Amino acid sequence: MKRRASIAIALFFLLLFVCSLCVSTQRADAQAGQTPEAAQAPQPSASPATKPNWNCVECHGPGKTLPYLPPGQIVHNDAHQGYGLGHHARALRGGRKAAACLDCHATNGDMKTMLPASDPKSTVNRANIAITCGKCHGDPAVMQQSGIDKRLLTAYRSSAHAHAWARGNTRAAVCTDCHGSHDVRPASDPASPIFKFNIARTCGACHQTEAADFGASVHGASIARGNSQSATCTDCHGIHNITAPSEAGMSLRTNTCARCHEGVRLTQEFGVAAGRVSSYRESYHGLASKLGSDVVADCASCHGVHNILPSTDPRSMIHQSNLTQTCGQCHPGASENFARGKVHLDVPASQDAGSTGTRWVRWIYLTLITLTIGGMLAHNALVWRRKAAQKLRHERRTIPRLTATSARSTGCFLRVSSHSSSAGSRSSILTRGSHIFQAQANGRVVSSTASQRS
Repeated sequence: MKRRASIAIALFFLLLFVCSLCVSTQRADAQAGQTPEAAQAPQPSASPATKPNWNCVECHGPGKTLPYLPPGQIVHNDAHQGYGLGHHARALRGGRKAAACLDCHATNGDMKTMLPASDPKSTVNRANIAITCGKCHGDPAVMQQSGIDKRLLTAYRSSAHAHAWARGNTRAAVCTDCHGSHDVRPASDPASPIFKFNIARTCGACHQTEAADFGASVHGASIARGNSQSATCTDCHGIHNITAPSEAGMSLRTNTCARCHEGVRLTQEFGVAAGRVSSYRESYHGLASKLGSDVVADCASCHGVHNILPSTDPRSMIHQSNLTQTCGQCHPGASENFARGKVHLDVPASQDAGSTGTRWVRWIYLTLITLTIGGMLAHNALVWRRKAAQKLRHERRTIPRLTATSARSTGCFLRVSSHSSSAGSRSSILTRGSHIFQAQANGRVVSSTASQRS
């Protein structure tokens, strides 16, 4: 009896073990997308935090208009392979939030909203690419953990490319023209189209002439030699907020050059002269620029824009044989003697001989003007003081007026008469000789006059 019970218990545990193996196998097959009912292709949804499986048979199964997809296989192999090499897939594999297929190709992760790129309503249509990318790259919550600037969409919307789209130019660059579609790689990846040494080629897809001129320039040659400190397109024009040259004005044509050619870094490593922008600003052209002139010559006027070459190159605009032609762009008829004038001053304009002489003359004139006007003011002050003193010395003395009592005591009265004034008060007229005194009845003198007796 005990043996039968032991055998039954052993069979029971063996049965449980076999069942657990079957369940584990079925779960593994379901996760791998190899169930016999439907081919399952794991794809992330619109929310980077979840990764639901796609039921590809709904669109690619038997009887559908789209290409047939055998069980266990996926379509868009090139897109999947490119995406797997991109930055987004690497981020997902590292457990971070990143865009997946549905984030770009569908609206809110709904597969039914997927449309071909040629459809104007598609999220991957060229007109909508910036908005699609901006859903993540304009969201601070998503960009915070990636370390990428959240203002990229705002910067692009203020750029010349976005303005061209607003004017109806459908050939203007959008995100995918520079970054790629599926294999979006970081700028540090040598295979990325926005890698330092690949930027000129990327921009050249639309700007062929400018790219050719840049490739032959001193900057392009330096980039070709592998010098990462040399300027390329984005160093001068910006990255996302690229501004048209007509709008950037002097800032693009002068201030941009100062980032590299004003410091001593290039001088120490490559022997390039430093202080080029400050020496320009001290020159006649620079001073005119400071005063607001928008037609005065700047860096690009003399050195070129994309075709910048060293002064030793016969093709350079600043080669000795080309100076008259270069200066003649602004100064028609400029001769060789005219071209000898310095543009980059060895010393500031405020320290050369002419400026020193001008400064001395200015000081002399200011001193003379100060002395002349100051002397005039001092002279007028002295005259005013003298006249005021004379007026005080010759001021008319006040004559004391006699009262009736004092006049009576002196016996100076010859005739006394009384009358009523207009106000009804009594007054007395006291006369003696040529003096007439008028007193009120109360004895107080109110007026006195001197008259000639007739």
